[in-house]
Parts: sequence; structure tokens; C-alpha cells
Amino acid sequence: MKDIARALGVQAPSLYNYVDSKRELLDVLCLEGMRGMRDALRTGLQGGSDPAERVLAGMEAQILFRARRPYHLQVVTREALHLDPTVREEVATLREEQLALWLDVVRAGVEHGRFRVPSAELASHLLLDMGSRAQLERVADAVTYGDFALALLRGRVVSR
Repeated sequence: MKDIARALGVQAPSLYNYVDSKRELLDVLCLEGMRGMRDALRTGLQGGSDPAERVLAGMEAQILFRARRPYHLQVVTREALHLDPTVREEVATLREEQLALWLDVVRAGVEHGRFRVPSAELASHLLLDMGSRAQLERVADAVTYGDFALALLRGRVVSR
């Protein structure tokens, strides 16, 4: 709480004017982060009518969101078991919404002959997880991930 208060430029006790406990603060941080990630992805995926353009714009939005908030996914992942059960359920629902957004664009790409994947569901999971393990520091990372995503969806990634 002291670190959060210091980052906000306030005294730690004044945080309790906004939240009742550390657990509530964790709940709020996780929910707001997941909502923000979902909204950024949704906005990015609306960037064009061509499925490939949508993947590039969606991946850029996803990667840039994560690059600007490098600790968000770590907190959500590490603390998920400590969230209030209703909050944990909402966090899971928000992740499923993000997965559904990716699935929609992947299926559209397959239907239009733009993508060739053995499983739209698996491809969507892979897209959602891109950039979630690394600390991203450069805007160029978003372009690299976008190019890799398109290569994956077009069946151009080298396999065994």
C-alpha cells in the first residue's frame, strides 16, 4: 500500500478513503486492467474490414496495452486465487470475451480464405497469449508480433 500511495503522491492511509482493504484494491486493479485490455483489443480489431488488417491492428493494440502496463498480467495471474470469487469470475469472463474477439476475426479470415489454420480456437488462444510472458518495451514489438500472428494464421510458420 505504501508503494501504491507513493506512486500516486499520497499518504498510504488516504488510500482507504477509496477502498476498504488491500483485497478490494487488488480486485479493482484486476478488473480495471482486464476491462481496459478487452476494450483496447476490441477497438484494435475494429481497424478495417480485411481480417489481416484487423489482426495487425488488434495485435498492435494488445501488445501496446501490455507494454504500457507491464505488471498488469503478472498481478492478475499471480493473484487470481486471492480475488473475491465474484471478481475472479468476472476476470475469467473478461478473458473469455477477449478470446471470443480473436475467434471472430480468425473465423472471418478462414471463411474469406485469408487464413489457413487447423483450429480457429487454438489459433485464437495463441493470439490472446502473445506478448503475455515478455516485458515489452518497444513499439516495434507490436509490429513484430503482428507480423508473426499473420504468418501463423496464413500457415507460413515453420513446423517440424
